[in-house]
Amino acid sequence: MKRNIFICWWLCLCLSAFVFSCRENKPTTQKYLVGISHVNTWDNWRRSMIEEMRRELTLYPDFEIDVLVRDAEDDSYKQIDDIKDLIAAGIDLLIISPNDAQPLTKILVDVYESGIPTILLDRAIDSDQFTAFIGANNQRIGEEAGRLAEEVLKGRGQVLEFQGKMSASACRERSLGFQSFLKNNPKIKVHPFALRWSEEAAEAVIDSLNRAGFQVDLVFAHNDKMAISAATASARLGLDPYVIGVDGFPDGGIQMVAQKVIDATFLYPTGGDKAIQTAIDLLQEKPVAKRQTLFSAKVDTNNVRTVLQQGIQMSEQHAKIDRQQAFIDAQSQLLQRRQNFLILSWSSLLIVSLAAALIWYLFRQKERQSRALKDRSAIISNQNETIRKQRDGLGRLLSIAEEATTAKDRFFANLSHDFKQVLTMVSLPLQKLTDNPLNEHSKANLQLIQRNVQSLNKLASEILQMEEVEKQKHKLEFEETNVSTLAVELLKSFEATFAEKSLDVQKQIAPDVIGRVNAPAIEKILFNLIANAAKFSDHGGTLIVRIWRDQEGVGIEVQDEGPGIPQADLDRVFDRFYRVDQPSIGPQPDGSGLGLAIVKELVELHHGRIEVDSSLGTGTTFRVLLIGRTVPAAMATSESIDFSPTVEIGPEKKLLIVEDDRSLRSTLARSLSKFYQVSVAGNGAEGLELIEQYRPDLIISDIYMPSMDGIEFCRYVKEKPETFHIPVILLTAMPSERSMINGFDMGADAYVTKPFSEEVLLSRIRNLLADRQQLNVSLNRHFDAVGINSSDHNDKAFIQTCIRYIHQHLSEGLTIAELAQELAMSRTALARKIKRITGIKPGEFLRKVKLTHAAKLLLNTDMTVREVAFSAGFHDSKYFSRCFSKEFGQLPSQFRKAKKLFEP
Repeated sequence: MKRNIFICWWLCLCLSAFVFSCRENKPTTQKYLVGISHVNTWDNWRRSMIEEMRRELTLYPDFEIDVLVRDAEDDSYKQIDDIKDLIAAGIDLLIISPNDAQPLTKILVDVYESGIPTILLDRAIDSDQFTAFIGANNQRIGEEAGRLAEEVLKGRGQVLEFQGKMSASACRERSLGFQSFLKNNPKIKVHPFALRWSEEAAEAVIDSLNRAGFQVDLVFAHNDKMAISAATASARLGLDPYVIGVDGFPDGGIQMVAQKVIDATFLYPTGGDKAIQTAIDLLQEKPVAKRQTLFSAKVDTNNVRTVLQQGIQMSEQHAKIDRQQAFIDAQSQLLQRRQNFLILSWSSLLIVSLAAALIWYLFRQKERQSRALKDRSAIISNQNETIRKQRDGLGRLLSIAEEATTAKDRFFANLSHDFKQVLTMVSLPLQKLTDNPLNEHSKANLQLIQRNVQSLNKLASEILQMEEVEKQKHKLEFEETNVSTLAVELLKSFEATFAEKSLDVQKQIAPDVIGRVNAPAIEKILFNLIANAAKFSDHGGTLIVRIWRDQEGVGIEVQDEGPGIPQADLDRVFDRFYRVDQPSIGPQPDGSGLGLAIVKELVELHHGRIEVDSSLGTGTTFRVLLIGRTVPAAMATSESIDFSPTVEIGPEKKLLIVEDDRSLRSTLARSLSKFYQVSVAGNGAEGLELIEQYRPDLIISDIYMPSMDGIEFCRYVKEKPETFHIPVILLTAMPSERSMINGFDMGADAYVTKPFSEEVLLSRIRNLLADRQQLNVSLNRHFDAVGINSSDHNDKAFIQTCIRYIHQHLSEGLTIAELAQELAMSRTALARKIKRITGIKPGEFLRKVKLTHAAKLLLNTDMTVREVAFSAGFHDSKYFSRCFSKEFGQLPSQFRKAKKLFEP
């Protein structure tokens, strides 16, 4: 007792020291997850916004904020997918700069209505369903730019407005403010150009207008990059328009104003720090203003030096803050390492102390156990002597039992042999009578007798099988079996018995109940249950046989209207040699009491269960359920399935057969190998491997298969770009509408219902191969004009619509995302469809259409190569020449001289 008290005291002391050393004085931090979705992360203005956010987050040490950042890469549909990923990650707040207003409005409204605070940064959406908007007043910036233009031009002149991406709210508002202000001055003409932020496009417009003799007095560009490009191009051409930009980035627009490259710019703050401040307030459930307008101001030659100096000072302050933060982080890491070392030291001391206490305790225990072992050793010696004597006696008893078992087995073997000898003598002359019957009625009776002789032969074998089942020597092999067909055939052998007792037999058997079972064992189960029901049924009674399949497995039920079984005997009806002997239910038919015992053993070998319901005077029902996948792992591995046969004779067309039933698989292979090269697989997973190896022209697949069924297999085939064009025929024994719809949804080309004739299957194969060949010829003829080689489905109208829309928007720098928006499709769906139809990637398809249009312009117009490039949607003539040379094997100038590929 004293020892236990001492150990407890020692452990408490060590644990107290450990807890005291590990205690931290840091205040509890609040943990949040914030999602941030940027339009892009490569632009200097955007990088400045990200840096402001990072710096502002360091000012809130009491908040543990994890940030998930996503880059939309200027793609609205990718940004939608990014938002869905952020929501799935469980963010507490969303900060987003929408790429385009219209596509993103719906999902951002859904996010807001789901209760997640939503902060719009820089750009707005087409709804007021958001928590806060932070950004400059873009319409006011446009108006100020218009006012500056009016002052510079003195009320008269030609103005170019280089617009950004007009689907973004910022661009729309700037353009609205600019044009609204100047529309009251009719002598100032504004010419808008949608350049989508392209610097190359701005330079190309200046060049084109100069060649046309157009006088430009002022340029208003929606960002500094386009403004700088326009100013540079103008200077190169000897022009001197007044150039206004937007962004006012210190290393960009402001520096260019200071160097007099451009004349003015407008400060356009990023608002990154303001977004983090607002997010912290929202996470603390503080009220915030719904619209927060950031400061913006004009910068020209009058104030650029002051603004530039302020920017330099601010950059120095930011650098100083970053250095201080880095120092604080380094000190925090050092403090953390020291705390970790202290905790490790106390932990080590605790472990050593506990180990010492444990060693001392084990040593004392060992001493006590040694004394106890010495005392028990004498007792064990005496017990060993007694056990030795008992073992000698048991050996003699076992020898006697083995002799009795051997004699019993020999008796059953001899009895079975004698049964089979007599049955053979009966079956031989019976076969001769069956071959030469006196009439059709006699032939039917003889065939019935012959089936019952076969059944007796099976019963004779069961005498030995019962012993093998008991000893677990009877290993069953499992395969897909039609239990319905097996039951219907077996019932035919009882027709004479049913007729003799005038039984009304009701067959409630669902069609094509397929289960992975041992067919002979199921036949024995059915035979014994039906035989028992017929034997105990009253004359003129009803006997019901039910077969079904549900989610739980295959079910078998046999019901009779016999005298029933007393409740006291229900628990013993499956015991060997047990027979109900109750005078109250009258005389019982003869029997050995083995049938139900065999049934139970066979059901358990299928990992199923058997139940019995009975009441005196009403009847008895036996119910068997083979649950789900009934094949034990050890037995399943013993099945030897040959998946390797490959027949390669016949024409060049190659077929792949995917079927788990060996006999049907072999039959199909033999039939089709006369006409095609045939490969076979035992399930969907093996079929996918063979597709990579053999590249078949057509696939025939069963639906119900292990490992991977036909529906899932078809989905894999149709999803992969390398195999989606291969026709797939699905085979099914259960042609339900739902299974057929699922198959067609996965891309199946045809269904063939079992049983089917060879002619029907061959006809479907020939038609599908012929259709596919005709489609390829038609596609190749259609795409020869643009140099595109197709590999699958002909959707000429869809491709013509794409080409027509591309032609209408060539000079606007059309992207795949915009084409998808026009066609009311997602970018991913459009890319997959173009790839499926043309066999090439969407970007390559778009480039080929543009290059084809350029080639026609070279042959049919006098436009220069640079003008052709701009008209075909290329804003860089050097890049256009490289793409053209790669596509047609000639430079544009050489192509124009050759005039080989296109006619006017």
